[in-house]
Amino acid sequence: MRHRLTATLLFVLVGTRLAAQEPTIRVDDAGPGIGPKVLERALAIRHVLIPPDSARYLISRASENRLPIVVLGRDVIVEGEVHGDLTAVHGDIYMHPGGTVDGAVTSIGGGVYESSLAHIAGPVRVFHDFTYDITPIAGGYALRYRSLSEQPQAGFALPGIYAVMLPTYDRSNGLSLGFQPRWTFKDMPLVVAPSVMYRSQLGRWDPAMEAEYEFDRRTRIVGRAGGFTRSNDDWIRSDLVNSAVFLFDGNDTRNYYRATAVDASVRRLFEYETATFEPFLGAGLERARSVRPGADASGGPWTLFERSDPHRDDRLRANPPINPGVTASVFGGTTWNWSDVGVVSKGKVNAEVGMFDRTHAFQQLTVDGGISFPTFGTQWLDLAGHFVASHGSTPSQRFAYLGGGATVPTIDLLSEGGDQLVFLDGTYQIPLDQFELPYVGSPVIGIREILGGARTNDFPTLHEAAGVRATLKAAFAEILFDPKTRRGHPSFGFSIGR
Repeated sequence: MRHRLTATLLFVLVGTRLAAQEPTIRVDDAGPGIGPKVLERALAIRHVLIPPDSARYLISRASENRLPIVVLGRDVIVEGEVHGDLTAVHGDIYMHPGGTVDGAVTSIGGGVYESSLAHIAGPVRVFHDFTYDITPIAGGYALRYRSLSEQPQAGFALPGIYAVMLPTYDRSNGLSLGFQPRWTFKDMPLVVAPSVMYRSQLGRWDPAMEAEYEFDRRTRIVGRAGGFTRSNDDWIRSDLVNSAVFLFDGNDTRNYYRATAVDASVRRLFEYETATFEPFLGAGLERARSVRPGADASGGPWTLFERSDPHRDDRLRANPPINPGVTASVFGGTTWNWSDVGVVSKGKVNAEVGMFDRTHAFQQLTVDGGISFPTFGTQWLDLAGHFVASHGSTPSQRFAYLGGGATVPTIDLLSEGGDQLVFLDGTYQIPLDQFELPYVGSPVIGIREILGGARTNDFPTLHEAAGVRATLKAAFAEILFDPKTRRGHPSFGFSIGR
């Protein structure tokens, strides 16, 4: 009895020591998306760890592995049986005739090469666009995510098409055409991108500088300095859409001002399986002044149509004057992207605490975002909003505006503005699936409701526009009415985004 007890204790002690000596994996940076989650699940359960080596790891025909296997930094050849999942990090998996895996097969940073004479019971998952750097540590290995799709080369570069920046076209600048090369340092994670932008209507060359320093893949400092033409209304339409519409008929959904500015912020990316958040905190200094066109403007940039209509807001619409002077501020907030089971949401929150001309303090919160989610069958609901709330002596260069076809169509273009703004746009989308048309698919009927208004120092009066939109592929036709004024606004065209 005594010998049996001694043997049992010895077995437990030896087993415990062997278990303590088993290599461990520490994940320093898992990375974004579902691939890292698959790896984390594989590491969370009991498994056999195969350490890195220059030689391929062979699962022979004579072997019968009773646990899931995780292989680091080497290729795997499967000729025998694996009872559980097989995961390779920074390596390929080759299934040979007779090889059997009765779980899932996953390759991160490699590939899976199957055989018709092999058998895989579970799903096969291959993640080509990222891998992990494997570093030996005391008692095991550390893993750090590394993207394989974005690997900037050190030295001078001309990104895009010879470093030519995407041109824009609007009523204040005319054509803005810039050049922005990039310099990446070899021995430090610093990228510097000087630029120069020519603005044809102003006859100005605006030099600027952008820089980014990465502490790691998810933490960075970004900064910029230079001359800019700025707007608080770029949430209404993207640069591309606003430029295209203005070139067509002079309709510009932004008010502008000029600024010489410098700002810098620290950003940290948080990644989850279905969402990313990037909080930021920074500070800036801005010297602002008004910009053309003013009330006495007699000419503007060339447009295809509507160049001389005195009864519409076009290329000669005056920018509201701003309070010239210097604003110093600190700001913070977050951006987000979320997608899960048909629900898609993205947006940005920005809070600013500033001092204008050293005597006028103000605080401003801006929220811009949208969400789309399925409802019944193939129907879905789209919601978008933009909100500005301010307190204190807010300078007019921080005012936001709305009105016109891209926001509230039943009031005049950018006719309302101030430091308080509310805008909410909701459309319930109903696809007519019974009418499937060749090449363009089914038409979609949308029931739309818009609420919006802006005012200074008070909650705005909300204007309403409600009606119906019919969409076929990118083409649409819409009629909206203000229930109070009975003012209608029909429109048609092509939808290419905000």
